[in-house]
Amino acid sequence: MHLFKTITIWYLGFAAKMGWPVFVFLGMTLESTFFPLPSEIVVPPAGHQAGSVLGLLIVILCGTGGSVAGGLINYSIACYLGRPFFEKYGKYLLVSNKSLDKMDAFWLRYGEASTFIGRFVPGVRHLISLPAGMARMNLTKFIGLTALGSGMWVTVLALIGWSMRSVSMDKFEAWCNTQLKEQMMPWTLGTIAVMVAVYVVWTLWRRRAAA
Repeated sequence: MHLFKTITIWYLGFAAKMGWPVFVFLGMTLESTFFPLPSEIVVPPAGHQAGSVLGLLIVILCGTGGSVAGGLINYSIACYLGRPFFEKYGKYLLVSNKSLDKMDAFWLRYGEASTFIGRFVPGVRHLISLPAGMARMNLTKFIGLTALGSGMWVTVLALIGWSMRSVSMDKFEAWCNTQLKEQMMPWTLGTIAVMVAVYVVWTLWRRRAAA
C-alpha cells in the first residue's frame, strides 16, 4: 500500500505538469511491459481530469494505444529472444520463472484468446503478451485482440475517474491513495463477468461455424 501511495503521488504530480494524454499513453505502455505501474493509478486520474466527453475519449484512446504499444514490446522481445532469455535474465525484468509458468498455463487454457481475456486479470495482463510472442501469434490478430481487451479495461478505469469529476482533485488524490484498490473490486468482477460471457459466446459461435 505504501508503494502504491508513493507511485500515485509521483504520477499525479508529473502528469498534471506534463499533460494527461501523454502520461496516460506512457503510463499504460509501461504497465503493459515489465514495469510495476498499476493501471488503476494511471487511467482514473486522467478520466477525472478529462472534463468533456471528447476529453474522456482521448484518455481512452491514449490508454488503449499505450497498452498496445507495451504489449508489442513484450511480444517482440519474446518472439525474437524466446523463453530461454527470460529463464536466464527474467529476474532482471521482474519476470520470474513462476510467472512464466503461470503465463504458459494461461495460454494453454485459452490459446490466442488469452491476449484478450488476460487484459482483465490482475497479475496476468502485463505479461500475457510473452506467450503470444513465443508462440509467434499472428501479429494482426494479436494487435486486434490486445486493443479490444485493453480498450474495454481502459474504458472502465476512465469512467471511474470521470464519474467523480465533481470531486476536487485533492479529494480524488486522497481517494486514490486510500480506497481505489477496494473500490475497483466490483468493477473488476463485473468486467470479468462480461469478458467471460463474451468468450463463451465467441467459443460457441466458432464451434457452430466449424460444424
